[in-house]
Amino acid sequence: MVFVTDTHSLIWYLTGDERIGKRAKRIFADLETGKGKLIVSIIVFLETLVLIEKGKIQTSWQEFNDKVAQFPTVTFYPVGFDLLQEIKKVSQLLDLHDRILVTTAKIYKAILITKDGQIKMTKEVKTAW
Repeated sequence: MVFVTDTHSLIWYLTGDERIGKRAKRIFADLETGKGKLIVSIIVFLETLVLIEKGKIQTSWQEFNDKVAQFPTVTFYPVGFDLLQEIKKVSQLLDLHDRILVTTAKIYKAILITKDGQIKMTKEVKTAW
């Protein structure tokens, strides 16, 4: 299976935060063993960089990157023209970051790992938490 992650889901998993959902934790654990494919949008890296710079999470930029790179089937997805063409079709009720994640999940026909109620409410993509 293919999964796209949102920012908090990935951070909470990598830092062992209790807020990670049981199913999400199980999915990430499987992804770490090569079961499935993980897609990480560039927006996740941008949001994480800001959180690190503001001291909201206690990890270094290098440590975060190293942990993400340990997933054997990880793919980093840039915001490209293909995404810009598709993002117009996603609910404008979502903020730009969430629209990028939803569109990425649609492009890959993936399940989005997220706790975000607004994303779930739109039913634009399958979600897991």
